Formats: sequence, C-alpha cells, structure tokens
Amino acid sequence: MIPNKVKVILIVIFVTAFGTFAYKKVDRFLEIDSFLDHSGSWNYQTEKCEFEEEVFNNFFLKFTTDSLFQIERVRFPFLIKSLNTDDKLTFEKIGKGKWKFLTFEYKDEYENREIDAYTQETKLFADSAKIELRGVDNGIYIDFELYMEHGKWFLTSEKDFSN
Repeated sequence: MIPNKVKVILIVIFVTAFGTFAYKKVDRFLEIDSFLDHSGSWNYQTEKCEFEEEVFNNFFLKFTTDSLFQIERVRFPFLIKSLNTDDKLTFEKIGKGKWKFLTFEYKDEYENREIDAYTQETKLFADSAKIELRGVDNGIYIDFELYMEHGKWFLTSEKDFSN
C-alpha cells in the first residue's frame, strides 16, 4: 500500500501535467473563438485568423446614414481633444449615452458660403483614415480619426484645433 503523502504527490504531479496540456488546448480554443466573435475566420493550414477587410466607402456610407450602426462603430468613451481660449489642450470624453449622430454631410457649396465656409476631405491610409474639416478664412480645423480593427472601421477620436 502506498502512503498518503506519496498518493498526494502523485495526484499533484498528474493534475499539474494534465492541467498544462489542457491549458494549451483550452487557450487555443479561446483564441480561435475570439477571432470568430470578431467576424474573422480561422485558417487551419496557416493557423492564423483571417479577416475580410471592410471597404471604407461602404462602411462610411452606412456609418453616416444609420445611427444604430454608428453607435456600434464608435469607440467609447469617445475622446475629443481641443484647444481652450488660452490655447491649452483639453480633453473631453463622451459616453455612449451623450453621443450625437454625425452625418458628415458635405456639399461643395459649403466651401463658398459667407459664414462658416469649410472644406471636407477624407484621407485614407492602410489601416486608418482621417476626415479633415478645414475652414476657408475662418479658423475651422477639425480632424476625425478612424482605425481598422479586426477588419472593421471604427471612429476613435476628434481633434478640434479651431480658433
């Protein structure tokens, strides 16, 4: 008969060895499951997650016309960086409950109007985009920043350096 201490030691060794093996399997399962939750697909040959990247123009059209979709695609708390009257940088965080729908509506005539004339330009990069609003002789200077995460676009911040 094996003494109790030896039994306990053997059980601890067995549980540790089994736990180490099982942990790797469970960890891998959770990793794959996480990718699938983010609309990715798992490639078993390369053992990597693959995301079908969202086309920016398709995203932006839906983002600017569907308020529920917009709420899903804004990173909260939404950060607004701006300059106060003393030209000091201030930070404001907007929660989901205080979010106001943004349409980014722009017509070419906005550039030539008498009051608050501005231009709007979208600059697209590999995994980010910037929507620039620039005043025409009036000090408007606002940037909206978007980033791609797991193949999907998200609005992440606003920089308002207007004067």
